[in-house]
Amino acid sequence: MYDRRGTLDKTLLFEQHYPLVRRLAYQIGQRLPPNVEVDDLIQVGTIGLMQALERYTPADGDNFEAYLASRIRGAILDELREQDEFRAALAGFISELPEREKQTLGMYYEHDMTLREIGVVLGGNESRVSQIHAAALKTLRRRIREWT
Repeated sequence: MYDRRGTLDKTLLFEQHYPLVRRLAYQIGQRLPPNVEVDDLIQVGTIGLMQALERYTPADGDNFEAYLASRIRGAILDELREQDEFRAALAGFISELPEREKQTLGMYYEHDMTLREIGVVLGGNESRVSQIHAAALKTLRRRIREWT
């Protein structure tokens, strides 16, 4: 746990406690919708582990394992909260788009329709649908930049 200089060997500790990251990510992931990737939770948990190893001091008096588990779990939950906030904001931004832009995005991203197929449904050509699609994305990008 300590190197020759008497400091925490963070590389060794990381290797020893990485399985904790995986275990916590899978535990949390079991309670989430299937669109949440466990690999993403592991990645965020790994960052939480590295930050915990940087911040921990034995003087903290905490049980080391409990401290790590708390920090890893907290990092994962913080990321999930941020994703939920972003999804809610994005849904709100989409709902404010003109109806034709909402329809275009829905058909393109939810129903995997091509621009040509969307043109047939909306009564336009592929070029016009491409313009509508581009305008919707430009508006969403701008609103997201303003939001962040």
